[in-house]
Amino acid sequence: NKGLNWNETNLQNNRIRSNSIFFNNSMTGIITCENGKLFRTNNGGINWDSISFPSNENLTNGYIYGNYIYVIGSSTFYKSSNNGNTWLQNSLGRYVMASDFTDQNTGFLYGNISGQFWSHNTFFRTTNGGNTWDSSAIQYMPYVMEFINSETGYLAGGNSGVNTYLAKTT
Repeated sequence: NKGLNWNETNLQNNRIRSNSIFFNNSMTGIITCENGKLFRTNNGGINWDSISFPSNENLTNGYIYGNYIYVIGSSTFYKSSNNGNTWLQNSLGRYVMASDFTDQNTGFLYGNISGQFWSHNTFFRTTNGGNTWDSSAIQYMPYVMEFINSETGYLAGGNSGVNTYLAKTT
């Protein structure tokens, strides 16, 4: 009803901070949380099942496409092609601040080269589900990104009202 009423659901009695929620359709979604906690729904959020995860890393974003689950930690990219039964890990060696996936193959990350908050900014793109990543330096420091397809995306960020920006790529 357009947000007029809300029904609370409990993530299996876990009272932990959720960092992101992503739905790829009206029924299938994923929630990433602190301490390596990950939850999935197949019924529009009525019930949430815990997904076994190989790390206690703070999980910042998650994406789900069919059997594929992609999870972004603070410095690691995780990929499962079998609903979270097994995981491949790719250490990014960077502090990941923003990410987005447009489908099971195409994804984008923003991070810092040295892992320090104010270091050189790097933008990453994968077109093969995170198996390999292209990178380029960018002048921006985004806190959020949103790609509407594999070529068009937006970055937004800034420093507490100073040097704020919205950038677009095509």
